Amino acid sequence: MKRYITTLLTLLVLFPSVHATTVEDSIIGLYVAYYNRAPDINGFNFWKKQANQNDNTATLKTISIGFEASPQFSTDYPITLSNKEFITKIYQNILNRNPDQGGLNHWVNRLEQGLSKSDFIIEYVNAVLNYEGSDEEGKKSATMLKNKLIVSLFFMDILLDASNGDFGSEAYQRSIDVLENITEESETVTSAENIIKEYCRDTTIQCTKDFNLTLKDSGDSNKKCIYEKIHWKADGTLELILKDFNSCF
Repeated sequence: MKRYITTLLTLLVLFPSVHATTVEDSIIGLYVAYYNRAPDINGFNFWKKQANQNDNTATLKTISIGFEASPQFSTDYPITLSNKEFITKIYQNILNRNPDQGGLNHWVNRLEQGLSKSDFIIEYVNAVLNYEGSDEEGKKSATMLKNKLIVSLFFMDILLDASNGDFGSEAYQRSIDVLENITEESETVTSAENIIKEYCRDTTIQCTKDFNLTLKDSGDSNKKCIYEKIHWKADGTLELILKDFNSCF
């Protein structure tokens, strides 16, 4: 554990603005860190567009500052929380555990020395995502967060508009539920993806899922078509969108 802490602190000192493999990883990581949930696709696409059009570092700071200024932040992290309690909640969101004493002391000192909470979360998310050491605890932490990113992307890719929802909505609660049991184990990713597929079947908004449909004509010849999207329209009718229309007829 001591070696892991030393390596992680060295990373933060030498590379304070280090970013994850992609800025998209960092954006999702902020949703996980602040709210322990998968992003909604509208919010994610908005911030991804901002990052593509502007400096990545500036965009991540804008996102994090915005999250810190939101009413939900005040609810989840009341001003009565000490720095230790605040850091502990972020660790729990990202790694499902309390901080080790060395890590806790480091971040408390940083906050007391003037590091903003919004910058702390950016630094910590990217430090975990970019961990490349040999310590088992460090590798476990990085894998766990990356698994949460994988499930978050699947949540948005499958549900599309059905992933959007304000605080308290069914979609919002689902974005929390799908990450609840994610660990460093790959089986937890598979389980979450199966749950998301069930959400897709239940939703009456657009969601996406590849599936095969066999068509038969009067001569008993079959055609298999791959469909890209299923969409329940406002009038209650079902619309299927083919990947390749001409291959079916």
